[in-house]
Amino acid sequence: MAEHSKQIPLIYLDQNILSEIAEGRFYGFFDNIRSGNMQLIYSHVHITETAHCSNQEFQSKAIQAVADMNGAYIHENKLHFDVSPQLRLDEYLENPEVFNQVYSSIAQLVHKFFGGQQGKNFQSLISAQQEAFADLMREMAKNIELLSESEKEKIQHLFPMLEILPDLSQQQFEEQAAKLSAIFEAIPSPETFNGAKEFRAAIEIAPISLNNIRPPNAMQKIWEQVSASGKIPAHISSASDFLAKGVWAHMKEGEPTWKDKIGGLYNLLNLIGYCPDEDLRKDGGFRSAMGDQMHVSFAAFAHIFITLDERMAKKAYAIYEHLGIRTYVCWCKPDGKGRFILLVGEDMFQQA
Repeated sequence: MAEHSKQIPLIYLDQNILSEIAEGRFYGFFDNIRSGNMQLIYSHVHITETAHCSNQEFQSKAIQAVADMNGAYIHENKLHFDVSPQLRLDEYLENPEVFNQVYSSIAQLVHKFFGGQQGKNFQSLISAQQEAFADLMREMAKNIELLSESEKEKIQHLFPMLEILPDLSQQQFEEQAAKLSAIFEAIPSPETFNGAKEFRAAIEIAPISLNNIRPPNAMQKIWEQVSASGKIPAHISSASDFLAKGVWAHMKEGEPTWKDKIGGLYNLLNLIGYCPDEDLRKDGGFRSAMGDQMHVSFAAFAHIFITLDERMAKKAYAIYEHLGIRTYVCWCKPDGKGRFILLVGEDMFQQA
């Protein structure tokens, strides 16, 4: 985790809170942040989710709200004030479609584990991912050719790396495909595979039982129930251990980053069935869940994280507690009268 660089509290708002502010609600949050009592940080997830909104008027309101609150952009664990939110949105909208295809091809493989991509086998998804990266390499080569001679001179030191990058990418894909094949070959019906459904059936735990778990040590309590099924190897003692020995050992090189750990635990909780996101089998539901997972990862950089989503808040709290991340998680709970109650930390579980 990066060290917080400001004395005032850093606050990260979920997209749903930002949407409320953009529509003129939650003025207290807006005023406190704008007045300098807190420093808003936002991420590329806010930009992409705003960009995918078809309502142009709302796009403008959301981006303007971030600008009015003097939002700092978080990238590679650092805060950036040098580029406006509007410019970041414009840059995203101008990106060639090939960049979205790369992200989509990666996400499809994860989606398969949650019952999505029905009718497709794993090899076809791996091949689609490989082709998306090949398209990206071609797009990069084309863009380099469009540069002027003076611009090419400025990046001449990169040319040797760019020349070997396609072959290196091909080699990495072949290595990754071999690892994935070793995992997937035991699946009898890959076209109809639903990993979440099969895993939950194997551990024989009703979601309501998991969702009644409360902190402290929520993640360990969840894992104890999962382990009690007898389907988890005895040498795996925790959720993080499961990821390290059962997932990262096959999928990652080196030590996973804190964002890797948060994302892995978030997906694992969805897989197990703890406060799971809705409609994970559907493309829209899965995209929303992946956005939520990334929001939780970026929010760990802040002192305060606020969301309207109860399921997201409880997963975030369990993950942060497990990893020793000291970010305060806050859930804005509707009171049924058009207002909201702000519940912080363990209070989310006591009064939900």
